[in-house]
Amino acid sequence: MNTATGPAKLKLPQAQAVTWGERALALAVRLGAEDVTVHALNNIGSARNHVHEFDPPRGLELLRDSLRRALALGLAHDACRAYFNLGEDLVGLCRYAEARAVFEELYVYSQRVQAQIFPGGAFRRLAALDWSCGRWAEVLDRWPALLKLSTGVWGVWAARLVGRIYNDLGRIEMARLEMERTLPRVLKWGEVQIIVPHLEQLARAYAALGAEAEAGQTIQHFLDLIDRSPYLDWSCTMAVIFACSWYTTRPETLAAAHACLPRLERAHSQFHTLESEAALAEGQGIIALAEGASPTATHHFRQAAAAWEALGRPYDQARALKSLGSALHAWHTQHPQAGPVDSYLSSARPALAQALAILDSLAAQVSDPVLKTSFLGSQLYREVRQAQARLDARFPKTA
Repeated sequence: MNTATGPAKLKLPQAQAVTWGERALALAVRLGAEDVTVHALNNIGSARNHVHEFDPPRGLELLRDSLRRALALGLAHDACRAYFNLGEDLVGLCRYAEARAVFEELYVYSQRVQAQIFPGGAFRRLAALDWSCGRWAEVLDRWPALLKLSTGVWGVWAARLVGRIYNDLGRIEMARLEMERTLPRVLKWGEVQIIVPHLEQLARAYAALGAEAEAGQTIQHFLDLIDRSPYLDWSCTMAVIFACSWYTTRPETLAAAHACLPRLERAHSQFHTLESEAALAEGQGIIALAEGASPTATHHFRQAAAAWEALGRPYDQARALKSLGSALHAWHTQHPQAGPVDSYLSSARPALAQALAILDSLAAQVSDPVLKTSFLGSQLYREVRQAQARLDARFPKTA
């Protein structure tokens, strides 16, 4: 459960959180304790949104009720907290446009009532949304403010966003330094929702730097946390995707890659969102490709790319399209008799071209020449170009 003043105090599983919260709500309503009612509605609503079986539509309704009551009563802190949790849960449920509107309202309201910590929280979440949805120019225009935020009260949350941006842009050493700088503070919280995405970005940096032992240890750390948690946080899915992909790059860890699939299935069964569906399909494709089952991999990567596109997350879509192109290439290489080259090229070449076009559109938003050069040399960019080069070498365009 999210709060805006610190880590979640409730250590019980969400099922018990809902049960006890409903009892508290009933008692507060019976006693006419409106402030307690506002708080209980917020807690129950957030708990319901994290598990599909707990009725997320009802959870959103409760959060909006909490917000309306808090605004009517002039309870500024409770209103800000309701805004924040509503926005966070809308993000988790993949309702990004609605989430953005909520965080924009929070930013304006919290400044008006001088709720000191909440403007920073809204700013951070807006930046994260913009980055995920491909509005990179808007984030980079606010880069100094985001860096400043990573050293303040929102530091442990903002730092992982800064690290993610550095990783995506190919500024790997900067990502490592930022993640290691804030790691001691992150670990003190003991919260999956804080630690797992932070360790994911640290592992990404280690892997890109060739620090294999450190990457493996960091991945195992966040997977252990996921496995010990009775309920997952939405941020766990992308971390597991990275772990699955990393494990398939070495034969001795293929079994560990396989073990990531039940984790992705568990996440999808808990969340039932388009993001969890996309992540599961991508994970299934990664495993199938590693095992040489290229037709199966192709099917799953098509599903993943379509889902990421539907969500409006271009970087993730480009990654899935790159994998789709690689799977199609592997399929025709392994089974040249399975079909004509033209049929293969009609699928593989456009997939890679689309991935490159997406990355080029993101690069066009990076005005700083140093950052642009770094991004053009980043791992995903290189992998797409290398896949195109292998394709053109085997099947020249003039053929």
